[in-house]
Parts: sequence; C-alpha cells; structure tokens
Amino acid sequence: QSDAIVSTLFKGVKDRAMADQLRTTLDQAMYCLYAPPSKKSKLKHLVDHSVPNIALRWDRCMSPYQYLRPEKLPEYDDFKSNSILSETVLFFKRIVALIPEQFNLQGRNRSVKEYLTSGPDFDFPKFSKIPQKDRPLLDVLYLLADYYFKNNEFTTALEYYRYDLCFNQDRVDSWFPLALSLVNVLEQKLNETYKDPASGKVLELCDDLISRIMVDSDVIMKCYARCHLLSPKNSMICIESANFAYTMHSFCTRQLDILDNMEENLKLKVKRRIPRYLDYASDYYEKAFKLMEAHD
Repeated sequence: QSDAIVSTLFKGVKDRAMADQLRTTLDQAMYCLYAPPSKKSKLKHLVDHSVPNIALRWDRCMSPYQYLRPEKLPEYDDFKSNSILSETVLFFKRIVALIPEQFNLQGRNRSVKEYLTSGPDFDFPKFSKIPQKDRPLLDVLYLLADYYFKNNEFTTALEYYRYDLCFNQDRVDSWFPLALSLVNVLEQKLNETYKDPASGKVLELCDDLISRIMVDSDVIMKCYARCHLLSPKNSMICIESANFAYTMHSFCTRQLDILDNMEENLKLKVKRRIPRYLDYASDYYEKAFKLMEAHD
C-alpha cells in the first residue's frame, strides 16, 4: 500500500484534501512499519497501534526514502529549508547502514581519501558500476552531507560528501561544499593554534604543524581544481578558491616573518608557495570579475 501511495504522490494529486489524506495515511503506514525516529513527536495524528515493526532492508528502502527526501535534490547554495528535516536524519542513517557490502563503500572511501592526498598527477579512482535501480537510493549520502553542511557541522558534512563522491564523482554540489567544509575545519585549526587562551597572544607554530597545514591546503586546492573543471563559469567557486589561496598566501608570509628557526627544507617549501598562492588568487579574482561582468 505504501508503494502505491508514494507513486501517486510523486505523480501529483491536484486535490489538496486528497493529497493531505494520502500523506496522513502514509505517515501512519511508515510509523507502523519502520517507526522512523522522532516521527510521532512531530506528527500528532500518528496512532501507536502497539504492533511490532518490520526489519528495514535495502530492498525495502526505496519507498520510504522517496517519501522522506525533498522533491528536488538541494544544491549547495539552496536555502536550508530545501534540505531534509532533522527527524529524517536518523532514518536515513539507517538506510546508509544497509548499503550492500558488494558496493564496497568503505573501500571506495579509502580510495577517494588517497586520491585527495596524492599529488596533482593522480586521476580520480575508477570504480565498478552500481546497478541502475540502486543509484537513486545512494543519494541518501548526498542528502545527509547537505543537511550537515547547511547546519554548519562541517566535519560530519565532509565525511558524507566524500561518501557521495564514491558514487557521483562529477557532482560539483559535493566537490564545492567539500572544499568549503575542509576550509572551515582548517581555519578552526589555525584560530585555535594561533592564540594562547590565557593571554590572547599569537603563538608560534611548530614545523610539524605547518607541514600538516600545507598538506591540508593541497587537498583543498585539489577539490577546487575539480570544481573549476566541472563548473568553469561559476563565479562563486572562483571567488571562494581565490579567497582561500589569499588566506594561505598570508599564512605562509606570516610564518616566514615570525619564525627564525624553521627547518630549511620547510622554509624553502613555504617560500615557494607564497607567489603561487598570490598568482592563483589574482587569476581567479580576475576571472570572477569577468564572469560577473559578462552576466550583467
């Protein structure tokens, strides 16, 4: 019955009263079958019939997923209201836990991580194809990433964006917020590291931490490179990538100014990056300006 109702709702019901009745019926069916977390507290019309729920299986996930997802997949710059609801998150995580082992989610994720931390000459990993009937359901990963990103939970968001890229390597709506999430996490590190909580004075960084910041920067720049490839006329991507490059230019310049005892190889690496970051920022600020000018 729930499959038929979902199908009818997706086709569109012109009569509003009938559509509301179908939703009420499906809410009750979902609650009795799977007891989605927090549903009863949010929807007062639900009745607890004291019946045992059935086990949620991968082959049973499509209908509840279709009902709970937004009608249109939200884009990275859409309003928060277009994302999934907070009470949907735990149910979608139950679906993620059921992703079949043969899809090799964790193995794919390790390969994506290795790609991001490898040099610029490495190509995105190639994965085996997923059956077409299962592909729409895997968007649950993207929807969770989008939810956490729009709620400023960037560490969790970037994990789910990486998962989504395991199956949708050309989705710029994952690459761009992944880059933004990584930037946010890195900036938090810098802010926490620079100031002494007691005195508020700026502290010097150790060589090891500076090296790790350089590695994090390379990952972010690789994400932005992918964004430029997939969406070359996006002025927002140009501006954000230029902003990050300029931030790193300032960071590297400051380290050379305040640190006298930096290891020589690291000092040379930091020194070489300063003009590269500045040139990158200048190029993409200029490109953004031209794109906006052409748009006007």
